[in-house]
Amino acid sequence: MFKNYITVAIRNLARHKAYTFINIIGLAIGLTCSTLILLYLQHEFSYNSHHSKADRIHRVIAEQQLSNGDISHPYGVQGPVASALAEDFPEIERTTRFYQRPVAIRVENKLHLRNGVIMADQEFFNIFDYPLIEGNAQTGLQTPYSIFITETLAHKVFGNESPMNKTITLESKWFDNTYTITGILKDIPATSSRELAPALITTTFPSKNPEYISAVQTNWNRFFTSFTYILIKPNASVDALTKKMPDFVSRHIDKEIAQNPRYKLMPLKQLYLQGADYNIPGNNGDINACYAFGLIGLFILIVACINFMNLSTARSARRMREVGMRKVVGAKRTQLIYQFLGESILLSACALILSLGLTELTLPHLNGFMGIQLSLSAGLLPLLVVLAIGVGLLSGSYPALFLSSFKPTAVLTKAPVSKGRHALVRKGLVVVQFAISMILIAATIIVSEQTEYMRKSDLGFNSETLVEMRGLWGVKAQSEAMKSQYLQHAGVHQVTMMHRPVGNETNTDTRFVSAQGLQSPIRVHFALTDHDFIKTYQIPLQSGRNFAPQDYAAFESWDFRNARTVLINETAAKQLNVQVGDHIEFTGASREVIGIFQDFHNQSLHKAIRPLMLLHSRNDLQVFMTLRVNTKNLPDVMAHLEAVWKKFHPDRPSQFVFVNDSFDQQYQAEIKQRQLYAVCSGLAIAIACLGLIGLIAYTAEVRTKEIGIRKVLGATEGSIVNLLTKEFIILVALASLLAWPIAYYTMNDWLQNFAYRITLSPTYFIISTITALIITLITIAYQALKAARANPIEALRYE
Repeated sequence: MFKNYITVAIRNLARHKAYTFINIIGLAIGLTCSTLILLYLQHEFSYNSHHSKADRIHRVIAEQQLSNGDISHPYGVQGPVASALAEDFPEIERTTRFYQRPVAIRVENKLHLRNGVIMADQEFFNIFDYPLIEGNAQTGLQTPYSIFITETLAHKVFGNESPMNKTITLESKWFDNTYTITGILKDIPATSSRELAPALITTTFPSKNPEYISAVQTNWNRFFTSFTYILIKPNASVDALTKKMPDFVSRHIDKEIAQNPRYKLMPLKQLYLQGADYNIPGNNGDINACYAFGLIGLFILIVACINFMNLSTARSARRMREVGMRKVVGAKRTQLIYQFLGESILLSACALILSLGLTELTLPHLNGFMGIQLSLSAGLLPLLVVLAIGVGLLSGSYPALFLSSFKPTAVLTKAPVSKGRHALVRKGLVVVQFAISMILIAATIIVSEQTEYMRKSDLGFNSETLVEMRGLWGVKAQSEAMKSQYLQHAGVHQVTMMHRPVGNETNTDTRFVSAQGLQSPIRVHFALTDHDFIKTYQIPLQSGRNFAPQDYAAFESWDFRNARTVLINETAAKQLNVQVGDHIEFTGASREVIGIFQDFHNQSLHKAIRPLMLLHSRNDLQVFMTLRVNTKNLPDVMAHLEAVWKKFHPDRPSQFVFVNDSFDQQYQAEIKQRQLYAVCSGLAIAIACLGLIGLIAYTAEVRTKEIGIRKVLGATEGSIVNLLTKEFIILVALASLLAWPIAYYTMNDWLQNFAYRITLSPTYFIISTITALIITLITIAYQALKAARANPIEALRYE
């Protein structure tokens, strides 16, 4: 029986090649898109799962409620938190505390830049899995200034030589020390969060300021310096542990200084996709984007399934005789259902084979675009087979029930099958197809508009012709000399120095600031700059004056006691309720506000402008310069910048970046999202158009005699075309009523992720409808004209 089903299915599919081709192509595109999205989601949700205890590992997250009601998530937690948690909670099996810093590696006067080092306690290796090729994780770091290095970095630095017991010097703005290599780490999987993917690991924390390091490791009121992870016991309840955290806070932390701190526990497997919501630095993903792409994959698959349903039911007139004859000779309805489902599953299987080929062809382009490595694996094949069978059953279920319901008498009476309830179902499915396409088109337009809005918004300073110079870690007492050399070229107008590039504001650079009349301190971000900062960035002063050279205060690291004057932005002035001449207090000293400058964006437009103060200083933390240059002779100016760089740092590659490009980098996720939405919209529309071609062809075929009679009675080609297309235009209009509210709700929700966003306009939804309408008319125009121009004699010759 099964063999007979397959044989008949193959014959039917081979007999109607155009129908078979349209369905296989549509399903193949849908399955390809779904497979690619499935691979992407598998990649995104697999982050950090390679650690054997990942289900029991949690990161300790700190959050504070500020005086204005906002919730702030500091970079890490205080140094003593790890040991205190281990002592206070028997549910916790182990804790570890570590720091991560970017460093340059120097070996025999050769410099290797941008490597991350983790400085951890010994418990680190009892919680996380970092296999070693050589060395011992338990004993290899017991000797001070010993270090583990990854396999790739070892090969980069030492070539084919063994790095074991060789020395390397780590240079950064925090330290400059020599270490001995005592272990080689296997390369860390790409699916690791950045803070857990170092190139080097050590248990020795060096510093130019040992007293400062000792303080941050032991002082409860020095926020937020370290990453702290816990390993809970197998049967421990995370919820119960979280409920005990308020008592833990009250036992250990001075509430006045800590600003109502709270602690949360984030599962390790959620760190990558939800880390950005908690100010966790690094290569964070986006859980909402994952849900969106998963939904898009489902939408495209539904569109492909609807194609099959519609074309199968539209072809019902051709299969009436077959169904009637089968029933006359004794076929049961269940046997007919199995027959039709077998055809749909066979079509789906063919589409799966084609989709696997399309997936392999598409993956290299997707990998290059996304910057990741996805690949088809044998382990995924059973899931894809199940998916294909499911698609076959879903798309074939309604046609099977519909076709098997024909009565044998319908064959004799030639009763119409395209009327009534089944015709309404088919039209409803077409409406759903159009609605999905319109939702995707509207989403693409809105994502594009929001991205361009952020990229082109006024940043609050003149970003044109600004060039950032990066990479001065470990360089001492050369910044002023470099600045002077740069200014000798007529094409360099101003130069300023700072400790962090504009646009890269983080929660690490904050202090709690008090002012007279303020009930409680507020968190204010700070930037260490010189007196040329305001002038170089062309930031308007609202009141007061700029820094003068004599306002300069020398201090080391984060010790701000010598700073006696500050500049603050409008937001800080408003929240502190201060004016020029007033004093504010932080880190135990009072400072005079000498100027208030206009708000500017010190991070992407995803987030609102926050209180900011500038401190006039010059120390080893100021490792960035910004230069305002004349772009009329840009090659000559850049050659000068390069020459000065090489003069001072012959062993370091130069790092010059335009500020506009730097800000653009912060919107890469939205730019990629826009392009992917556009591709997905195009695919959905392409599949829908394939179905339309089939539908209009069958509509014209069913109405051949009607068209012939109309032409004999004097109908024009235009009226015939209008007759055939009017129904589809009405369906597009109905689809708009379904698509617009769904698109509005979902995209309005997406826009809430941005502090500065566009206003949703009806124009976006109207454009989506017009686009769908134009594509529909173009798609059906050929078949409609062909039917309208047909000779009516051919249609009526047998009447």
